[in-house]
Amino acid sequence: FSFFFFSSRRRHTRCREVSWARRCVQETGINAEYMGLFNIFMEIRIFLLLAIFGFLKANDCRGKNNVQDTIPANPYFVSRVPHGALYNLKDGDDVIDILVLNGTAYEQGLAYGKLVAEKLKFSVNILLPSYQKRVLNNLKVVLPYGLAKFLVDSLAPLVNFGLELTWLFTKDYTPQRYFDEIRGIADGSGIPYMKMLTANLFPELIKASCSLVGVWGNASIDGNIRFLRGFDWDVEAPMTKFPLIVVYHSSEPGSIPFANFGYGGLIGSVTALNAKGLAIANKHWPSTVDDNVRTDLVGKPWTFVLRDVAQFEYTLKGAIKALNETKRTCTIHVGVASAHDNGYRGMRYSASSLKVYDDKDYPQKDDKHPLIPGCNYVDRWHQPTRDNCFASLLQDNHCLLYTSDAADDTPCVDLGGRRIIKKKK
Repeated sequence: FSFFFFSSRRRHTRCREVSWARRCVQETGINAEYMGLFNIFMEIRIFLLLAIFGFLKANDCRGKNNVQDTIPANPYFVSRVPHGALYNLKDGDDVIDILVLNGTAYEQGLAYGKLVAEKLKFSVNILLPSYQKRVLNNLKVVLPYGLAKFLVDSLAPLVNFGLELTWLFTKDYTPQRYFDEIRGIADGSGIPYMKMLTANLFPELIKASCSLVGVWGNASIDGNIRFLRGFDWDVEAPMTKFPLIVVYHSSEPGSIPFANFGYGGLIGSVTALNAKGLAIANKHWPSTVDDNVRTDLVGKPWTFVLRDVAQFEYTLKGAIKALNETKRTCTIHVGVASAHDNGYRGMRYSASSLKVYDDKDYPQKDDKHPLIPGCNYVDRWHQPTRDNCFASLLQDNHCLLYTSDAADDTPCVDLGGRRIIKKKK
């Protein structure tokens, strides 16, 4: 099972392969039982591609070739506290922090807060101002600057109120372990508890426009499942300032070691991969009246829903059951891949229903989104998509994904903001 993860960066347009080395356990003195994912990832092989996303060359896509080579990178040890250790992946100006945590929810949160306290403060403090600036830039195109700024300044208290209201509506459906971990982060970093809590509810408002692709069976070069998740974030978005991988080894019964791929301060999952080979991620779904679904303020925040799947499930059946039985709130697309089942399912997740799709029954079946055997995909655009770049890439490069061992000399290409590794000829 290979899992491809993409993050948005401005300055470098290179593909990077992350090889998790067992020697990290020996060099840092961290107990090997808490570093299991380092060994597991040696087999699963996660590709971290830190760049503005690109894709394979196709006639229906825009952009230009990126001829940068794939660069292998190994994490190096930075510091350790009880129940946690910090590592870095670094190449030039690009840095990704990796936290490896163990223990109870509070113990993991406390270690989290202590290890990245200053970066956390920066990340949490710029979250709302960054979106205010983005809204202001959009509004001043159509409104006088003074009026646009007045509206944006007036918006901030309303957003804070909305986040606190979201907490009131969701707290009864949120497992206590999330509050405990946030309390630990607050105690470890010095950030006020409510500020950390509301920062974790921000995804309920924004969801994120991203890309999801599952490829399996005859569409994969060796028949094994491949899962691509693209963070198609604006390079100015605050999430890109503090990219973070958090590896959890929870002491809670039934927990599976898993890794969250996201940004500093977010403990829920936007993308996650566990030690038994289940991966889960989301994409925003701005539903319309024609979709005949509803949203709800009351329920469990979707990032916590996805994290619980990553922490406790490893089969498609178990993941779908967990998603069905939760009290859902907003509308999002969800992708789930399982190495155990060697399969993938795309889902339309809403408060009123969970609709599950494979490669044969996705609702859009036109020339912009044809059904492709062994593929389930949604691009970054609003669905139904009106851009056939994704489809043309998958059709022109059937069996396009392969294991990391085949990637050493493989180029990537930049085609309008997404990236994937090209099929070996």
